[in-house]
Amino acid sequence: MVVGPPKIAVIGAGAAGLCVTRIVNRELGLNPAVLEAKAFSGGVWRYEAGATNKKKNPMYRDLKTNRPKELMGYREKPWNSPGDSFVSHQAVQGYLMEYQREFDLEKHIEFSSPVQQLTILDETKGGGHSTLSPKTEPWPRIQIEYGENGQKSEIYDAVFVCKGSFTTPSIPEIEGLDQHFNGKVLHAVSYDNPEAFAGQTVLCIGGAASGTDLAREISQHARQVYLSSPSCKYDDSGNLQSLGNVTWVPRTMQVQHDGTIVFDNECSLKPKVDTIIFCSGYRYNFPFINKFSNLEFHCVPGERRVMPLYKQFWHALYPNLCFIGIPHHIIPFPFFELQAEAAVAQFKSFSLPDQLSRLDEASKDSVSGGVKAGGSITDTHFLGSFQWDYCRMMAKMGGVYNDDVEAFIATNKAIYDDSERHRNGIFPGGPDHYRENKYDRQGHDWTVSHP
Repeated sequence: MVVGPPKIAVIGAGAAGLCVTRIVNRELGLNPAVLEAKAFSGGVWRYEAGATNKKKNPMYRDLKTNRPKELMGYREKPWNSPGDSFVSHQAVQGYLMEYQREFDLEKHIEFSSPVQQLTILDETKGGGHSTLSPKTEPWPRIQIEYGENGQKSEIYDAVFVCKGSFTTPSIPEIEGLDQHFNGKVLHAVSYDNPEAFAGQTVLCIGGAASGTDLAREISQHARQVYLSSPSCKYDDSGNLQSLGNVTWVPRTMQVQHDGTIVFDNECSLKPKVDTIIFCSGYRYNFPFINKFSNLEFHCVPGERRVMPLYKQFWHALYPNLCFIGIPHHIIPFPFFELQAEAAVAQFKSFSLPDQLSRLDEASKDSVSGGVKAGGSITDTHFLGSFQWDYCRMMAKMGGVYNDDVEAFIATNKAIYDDSERHRNGIFPGGPDHYRENKYDRQGHDWTVSHP
């Protein structure tokens, strides 16, 4: 029987899917099938002005990156364009399209091909083994049904899941919201421009990157903005901290019968607001992996963790199923690149521990609360400043670690650490921090630009 070359599928043609495609082609000489649900590549970075599908894309009109572009390039294609460090979503999409053209990646992409079902084939019932399996451990092949109605079906030796983590909004429950709030409620994924909130009182729930940026934008048109975050601190006099027409408030707890908002920590402020925007992030969601997939897999809404994963991205049972980009609070593009190199290296020279050891480590990781001290279940995949050691580990597992890669990681760490100290946002370190760093990512002195 003639056996053809291994077949590899990549789910998604965003930043992760494109670099996986490049590395599979570069390192293995294979032509992966890239299954992209939309009619274009670029993932979340493709902004469509006035699009009717805004609820599916977190890009908004005036968004600029909250990390400098010097951090964002793939190692194989540094970001060398002149100009400001904080760039528009159009610039990022342009960079991705340059990468796609430079490495001739579009020929691999099947557009308008949403994946409907992923199934691990039973080896004992004719499924066979993946041709990428190591001699010590056979892996099953993987079937994917795709297309608008799942009318297409192919069997693959390996699958990379690169669908992104910004598609399914996470909205916390607020007591009394459904019963007593008569204003407008939306998630940040639906936000596009600040003029829509002119003259309003707006509550942004969530004090991370999106919450602070939306609060800053909206404050230039709204009457009053409240930024609600559990990390809210009072000043030395015991007062809430404000800057311009933005007030930092504690966690939002309740909407009372009269429509007033109740905050945590015995906060005496109980405002009425016109609009509530949940800037509360996203949850992992893989609808094509389900009870029919013949796979141990857990992704529980609200927990923000995926199980069982070895080293945060290999499925612990079958390393020919990889989830690229699960960790958060990372610098994504070079991170994806190193994960992809580590994964592909295992198809050339398997070096992972045995299956029982992988499952044991994955089980411990899933309940550890992640790498930061005092982390909870929702911090399982948080990396932040711990990402650099993870990147070194990936580089070593990918067989690419050398002085140049160490210099690349160390340089990125230095830029990241500096951007953490001076990162823009309304209250990353309290109002004094922002008064010292008052220029927003658009270069405007926002402290004097409010109505």
